[in-house]
Amino acid sequence: MLKNSILTSLVLYFCILITFYFLYHNVSLSILLDGLNFQQKKMAEILFLLLFSAIFWSFRLYFLTRNLAEGVSREHHRLKRSEALVQSSTDISFTLNSRGEITSISPMCYGLLGYRQETLISRAFSSLFLKALDYEVIKSQIRNFSVNPHCLQVELVCKDGSHLWAEISTVLQQTKMGIELQGHIQNINQQRIMFAELQSKERILTNIIDNMKYLIFVKDNNNKTILANKFVIDFIGGTLNNQYDSPKKNSEKDPLNAMLPSRFVKRQTSIRNYKKELLDSAGILHEASFSQIKIEQGNESQLTLVIGRLLSASERRAESIEYFLQYDLLTGLLNRNVFINKLDKYLDDLEATSLVAICVVDLSDFKRINDTLGHDIGDQALKFSSQKISLLSESLTMLCRYNGDEFAFIIEDISSVEHLELQLERLHQLFDLPLKLHDVDVKLALNVGAVVFPNDGESAAVLLNKLDISLHVAKSSGAVRTQLYTGALEESLQANMRIEKCLAHALEKEEFHLVFQPFVNSHTDQLMGAEVLLRWRSEELGEVYPDQFIPIAEQTGDIVEIGSWVIEQACLQLKRWIDRFGDDFYLAVNVSPRQFLYGDLVNVVDNALRKNEINAQALEIEITEGLLISDQALVLKTMQALHQRGVRLSLDDFGTGYSSLNYLKNFPFDCLKIDSSFITELNSDKQNDALVVAITEMAHALNLSVVAEGVEELEQLLRLKILTVDIIQGYYFSKPLRCNDFECWHEQNKGNHFLARIEH
Repeated sequence: MLKNSILTSLVLYFCILITFYFLYHNVSLSILLDGLNFQQKKMAEILFLLLFSAIFWSFRLYFLTRNLAEGVSREHHRLKRSEALVQSSTDISFTLNSRGEITSISPMCYGLLGYRQETLISRAFSSLFLKALDYEVIKSQIRNFSVNPHCLQVELVCKDGSHLWAEISTVLQQTKMGIELQGHIQNINQQRIMFAELQSKERILTNIIDNMKYLIFVKDNNNKTILANKFVIDFIGGTLNNQYDSPKKNSEKDPLNAMLPSRFVKRQTSIRNYKKELLDSAGILHEASFSQIKIEQGNESQLTLVIGRLLSASERRAESIEYFLQYDLLTGLLNRNVFINKLDKYLDDLEATSLVAICVVDLSDFKRINDTLGHDIGDQALKFSSQKISLLSESLTMLCRYNGDEFAFIIEDISSVEHLELQLERLHQLFDLPLKLHDVDVKLALNVGAVVFPNDGESAAVLLNKLDISLHVAKSSGAVRTQLYTGALEESLQANMRIEKCLAHALEKEEFHLVFQPFVNSHTDQLMGAEVLLRWRSEELGEVYPDQFIPIAEQTGDIVEIGSWVIEQACLQLKRWIDRFGDDFYLAVNVSPRQFLYGDLVNVVDNALRKNEINAQALEIEITEGLLISDQALVLKTMQALHQRGVRLSLDDFGTGYSSLNYLKNFPFDCLKIDSSFITELNSDKQNDALVVAITEMAHALNLSVVAEGVEELEQLLRLKILTVDIIQGYYFSKPLRCNDFECWHEQNKGNHFLARIEH
């Protein structure tokens, strides 16, 4: 650095000198020396140059001296820091020559080994080793000129005779003086003591674990057993020696997998108290209770610690009793009592901002399935239903069997009532497809009631009471499959309960009567028959509409007895009207799904026809599409029995439910009724018109007659005539009428009066 500074200064000096020369000969100095002779001028120039040089080099020397002093000072401080660092280190640096003699060693040899620095120079390094064999590694390194670094842990002998565990790192270097081994000695005495203590504790712990009468083992993320105690090894009749700890072994053959299902290994959370039945090495069956605990590893992996305990006979008996008290034996779910008891604590533990729903599901068609297909299929239906419900959401918890065909559960973390409705709609979708049970397709429909905490209440008693109300309304409403609790439900429930109470005695009090709405032939404008409709005027409630009492009658089962009465009364009236209107006159009776499936419908029809001496073709039974998906085998059997007797069969409200061509193809229908919703939009919606055309043509192609119900306007009638619909029903001709009124209406309109009415 100094050499470069001097060179730079010389270059700068000559540049300034040349500059002065040109300035002198051009302007400045020539004016100052103008009065001197030649010799004086030369002398003045030389003196000026000498003066200039002295000033320049004085300044330059000053700056060079200052820079040099600063550099020396920095180097001095650096050396001081390095020396202090070396002095503060407890490690020893050393060098050896090719004969293994110490040629240099750091002063810390005194503090670590008790030897002064000068006493170790030229001493054989091997003399410091407790075991001569340990030195052979270093000796071999020097002898073989191995340039690879070496590291070994050895015991060294201190000057006072004590021993020191040290880690020695060495590397061979080629220097001007020849081969030199440079090394580093680090004190690891404390680590070795701690390691020895750890090994001692591990032996004690292993001895304790091996002598515990528990099944204890550890698996990694790949379901490979990496540790097992003696008790579990003896239980399976094997040894762990490289049997399970080798990555090449197939973990599927590990007998310990019977104690820990693989799906538990993949779970991120611990699992407490699961039970397993196990065979020991002697083939004896045991029941054991297990817990698995997740142990976090630093590399984002987990170990799974499994601890199991074999249950004694008395414990098994006690647990069986406890299980019977807490769980449903068929489905394995919590029972009603446990659910109610746990609900109070669950609600108490919820945060103030939590929004959860308590729901109850009723299998609306279960009783029929259980009665007609047998209890085995009924039990299977309950099991499958519980499994389907459990698939609803990860937020579903505390699923229980609430009653015979009812399940209750909680949905956590709902964001709003709308969110809950979407969840429950998805629950219905889970049951859309039939269940395959013992080669029988079983279709289950649900009624769902739900309450929301804390909106609908904050105690279990209040919420469960409102839950019962919501389910009751859902079951009573017929078409509604899900009912969330609202304040208005209690009023509705009270009204339904009054209807239910009065309905039980309505037949006995002769409060029912029939009305009839005419069927008119669209081609001849002649009366063809009529649909039979039920009306109820209660002594206590007054006029009760069918959509109010029929769903309740369905739910209570009263509809079966009421339906039989309707068929008997219809046939009684039919006998009179055939004599009056002709042999082609017929009546259509709408039969409820419950009566069709539970009632002895075929015998009821047989008795009514025989008693009144009526041809079976004069009676038509109307059923809805919803019935066809309930139990197709039973429905088909009943329909075939009626069809073989000559009773006409009609599919009511076609297009509003589960419309399928398979129904028309597979079931023996004679007639198809287009729902009034299609007729209302006739002439105003081209797509609707196209559907009516398609339904009519399809029905005619299948040799079915077509009835259009709900016709109220002339334009609708004319359009349906063009579309070749066979039979017209609706208020355009007449509202439903009682017997005497029906006969009067017929007298007023017999002949061609229908046609005359159209023309005018």
